[in-house]
Amino acid sequence: MPAQNGSILACVDIGLRLGGRQILDGVSLDIRPGQVLGIAGPNGAGKTSLFEVLSGRQRRHAGQVRLAGHDVGRLPSHVRARRGLGRTYQRPIVPYSLTVGETLEAARRAVRPRPHHLRVDWARDLVHLHATDSMLAGSLETLERRKLMLACLMLRGPRVLLMDEPAS
Repeated sequence: MPAQNGSILACVDIGLRLGGRQILDGVSLDIRPGQVLGIAGPNGAGKTSLFEVLSGRQRRHAGQVRLAGHDVGRLPSHVRARRGLGRTYQRPIVPYSLTVGETLEAARRAVRPRPHHLRVDWARDLVHLHATDSMLAGSLETLERRKLMLACLMLRGPRVLLMDEPAS
């Protein structure tokens, strides 16, 4: 459910310092349900760092992060994920020793409570995953690993999806 002002994800005056360097300074966003927002900039501009802060993998030194109107700035990444914040990474992260089928099933089972409409075949179709269930996830080409990562994420039913370098 969005906040009263309609935001599903918002950040206000985010600041981040790493190693004495100011990485983010006064970054603010207000994202509404159904909105698609692209963040562009050269390498080193702080795009991934912003995603790290929004997802809870990096602590900000200033500002606020709100998900559906609730301050999540102090919550760890796994709690933000449970509350509906999904994230992909520049390099697809998949379990190399599991098969595609095992990976998808593990992702489906990880969601509690399990929404009945989030099925493995639905997620496969949504992202056009062509790899067979018996293939090792680690043996997939980069594009299929990306699709597998995204299918697993979609099985969580995220309200917000942060995609880092989706076309790379």
